[in-house]
Amino acid sequence: MSGHVPPAHLHLLTPLYDVLCSAIGLGRGFRRDILRRLGLTGRERLLDAGCGTAALLEVLLEDHPGLDAAGVDPDALALAIASAKLGRKGLRPRLELASMGRMPFEDAGFDVVVSTLALHHVPRDEREGSLKECLRVLKPGGRLVLADLVVSGEGPARWLLKALSFFEGLEAEEGVLDLLRRAGLGEARPVGRYMKLVGFYEGFKP
Repeated sequence: MSGHVPPAHLHLLTPLYDVLCSAIGLGRGFRRDILRRLGLTGRERLLDAGCGTAALLEVLLEDHPGLDAAGVDPDALALAIASAKLGRKGLRPRLELASMGRMPFEDAGFDVVVSTLALHHVPRDEREGSLKECLRVLKPGGRLVLADLVVSGEGPARWLLKALSFFEGLEAEEGVLDLLRRAGLGEARPVGRYMKLVGFYEGFKP
């Protein structure tokens, strides 16, 4: 699909994406932290927007086998890896090949939309529209949880993120909050950080 950035920036690195995430500290421990923050009961209908290789969906469905989960991503190779990986464990969420800005789901169909390490892969001029699309598929009162690499803070992490921003188009924290609010999310706010690399944000559909 044209215009998107592969999970690890280069297509040839896509099969190594999960390993690379683990190498920089964003592996299973990071995904368990997301699971804790989501606080799911297991009865929700959840969408992973920009699911990539479905590493997060794998953890969510292992903990909540009855979860009605779906994932969407514009990268065909990442989804093929996701489907094979989940299939080996008997996990079969609905996976769709599509951009975050044009998702093949009905209006107001999900209780929760989660998006991790995906927003910075969306072209800057499409980010607000992509978040509006997340809002569209949420039920009234539904929750968006966003986690992404964010340029903020001090120390070595800040300089690492500044260097990455030359390749990945990272937002500052204020930029993420502005995007969420312009997209129409209510109560948009930061809700924590992970290893000074990743910012967590949430908002609700009015």
